[in-house]
Amino acid sequence: MLRLSREAQIGLMAAGAAIILFFGLNYLKGHSVFQRYNTYYAIFQNADNLSTSDKVLYRGYKVGQVQDLRFNPRTGEVLIEFEVLREIPLPIDSRATIANLDLLGTKGLWIVPGFSERLAQDGDTLRDSLATGTFDKVLQEVRPIKDRLDTLLGHLNQTAIYLNRLLDSRGGPVPEAIGAVRTLSEGIHAELSPTAQRLRQTLQSLDQTLAELRPTLKKTLESVQGVADSTAERLPSLLARLDSSSAQLHLALRALNEAQGTAGLLLRDSSLYRDLDKTAISLRRLLDELRIHPERFVHFSLFGRRPKPPADE
Repeated sequence: MLRLSREAQIGLMAAGAAIILFFGLNYLKGHSVFQRYNTYYAIFQNADNLSTSDKVLYRGYKVGQVQDLRFNPRTGEVLIEFEVLREIPLPIDSRATIANLDLLGTKGLWIVPGFSERLAQDGDTLRDSLATGTFDKVLQEVRPIKDRLDTLLGHLNQTAIYLNRLLDSRGGPVPEAIGAVRTLSEGIHAELSPTAQRLRQTLQSLDQTLAELRPTLKKTLESVQGVADSTAERLPSLLARLDSSSAQLHLALRALNEAQGTAGLLLRDSSLYRDLDKTAISLRRLLDELRIHPERFVHFSLFGRRPKPPADE
């Protein structure tokens, strides 16, 4: 059996420990040793708390991580080195943006893909831009609300302290106001108690009166109901008679209008009217003659004397 020397065993153990350490560190950093990456760069005026090992996202999917950040004191810019899976094609006009990945403010690098057909190569520098992602917008909207809430809570705290001081002070305005309100409420109660008692008695009397009137009202309503029922029963016959009378009246008016019968002739025939008028005039003359000269028409003699004939006028 092959026996290794002590030095060889120590060397193998050191190599194994180094391999385990290498894989362990890469695993803890979220970096896969078996995948190939391209390295890209981006230059920012402000790193915005971005740090190494932060995620690099492409269309919401983690495709790499930040490798290094270097500050250039001469230009005041920050050079960010990050890696992206080689299998992810990045157009040359893609942008790298620093964005908030959640509401807790976790930073990350967000790749905004471009539209160029030319792809970025390993070692290229992508254009930078300050991101205003979903969580950035939420934080921008929440931050003013948070500031207003802080101000409101400060005012409420001061108000609570002031109220505690007022309530703790003896003989201050608050106890006096409470005593005045209590006195006022007692006076109002004393004034309203008799009124409430009289109102209660009035309501009881009204209930008793309604109870006494209930039988009379019931009989009256029954009588009214009976009259209404009888009227409703007679209404069809009354309507029928009214229709018959209106029909007869219509026939009579039509007969008068068409000069049928004596009344119609009187209304429609003018010659009959003139004859009647002449007859009335002759009758009036005859009556006048009879009134003025009755002896001409009535002959009365006790001895049978024949009167003289009337002289011609």
